[in-house]
Amino acid sequence: MTKKTTGLPENYHTYKLSDHEKKNFFILCGLLLMLAAYLFYKSLFLSLLFLLFLPFLTKPYEAGLARKRRSQLNYEFRDVLYSLSSSISAGRHMPEALKEARENMLLIYGESGLIVLELDRILKGLFESKNSEEQILNDFSKRAGVEDIANFFEIYFTCRSTGGDLERIVSRTADAIMDKITIKREIAVMTAQKKMETKLLTGLPFIVIGFLELFSPDYISVMFETLQGRIMMTVALAGIGLTYYLTAKITSIEI
Repeated sequence: MTKKTTGLPENYHTYKLSDHEKKNFFILCGLLLMLAAYLFYKSLFLSLLFLLFLPFLTKPYEAGLARKRRSQLNYEFRDVLYSLSSSISAGRHMPEALKEARENMLLIYGESGLIVLELDRILKGLFESKNSEEQILNDFSKRAGVEDIANFFEIYFTCRSTGGDLERIVSRTADAIMDKITIKREIAVMTAQKKMETKLLTGLPFIVIGFLELFSPDYISVMFETLQGRIMMTVALAGIGLTYYLTAKITSIEI
């Protein structure tokens, strides 16, 4: 096994918040929950009760960060494919092609780039720990949890073991995967506007309630002073949360 490379996750399928990230998340999310609850219930006690939802929001937040990290790795791997395809076409073996790719990626993403760190780990395993090429690359594919990365190396090893035309097949495979990643990126850019619209529409009811409470408190006071009003506000708040969840699911692009 290779030594752990600083800054690299052991598994891209999950994300574990650091103590600092967790503290910031609890503070910011807690304040937002209390503000939302106070706008809808005008009760400090109920606002504090909403803090009980914080533990249930941590997992979805971590899952979102994990998806974002996998997406970033997938996009950076596209540039690696350009380099690998060019190197293998020039007659280089995979270890030398990966070494050259690392130098190219360093110019693009710097020392802290995810793909640069991963290539450092791969090269350390190949040239220092002397682990097998298949073991190292399969380990990377499994940890990454990205279909495009797994497909590329699977086709590479299949081609190498069957004695196929390695240069031609790797080049065509790389071109197909690069096109696929580019299309995903374009779709993500197009859906980014819808995601922003979702956030704006989700925040609009809170702005309207805050505006009414500020300039016409008597008009909305019945919603805070009667049981029927509180039930209606609860239904409205639940509806806003459900709508945001469903819209986020629809516009999310899973790599």
